[in-house]
Amino acid sequence: TEPMRRGDFILRRGPGISEPVPLALPRYDYPAVARGSGRRANVRVGVLVDEEGTVLDAALRERDASNLGFNEAALEAARKTRFQPATRDDLPGKMWTELIFEFAE
Repeated sequence: TEPMRRGDFILRRGPGISEPVPLALPRYDYPAVARGSGRRANVRVGVLVDEEGTVLDAALRERDASNLGFNEAALEAARKTRFQPATRDDLPGKMWTELIFEFAE
């Protein structure tokens, strides 16, 4: 069998798997267009984290329907988040995880 190379697969939850852990969430602001609305929003973003802890892709999983900029602010912050990468048996790999961004004025 041919040895598996880094980057050939995406890890899934299971035995021997450690999921990616955010090292620190970047600062994110309440969207300017929403100021004064008093709106609270929670936006769930799925992120694909690579072997170095960098976000390769981000996708909205639960969005805010107001069109006041919460979704865009959450995606931007998600893309900037640094992670301790996922591992399988202590070898780093790519893995999807989720972040939740809470907005309140």
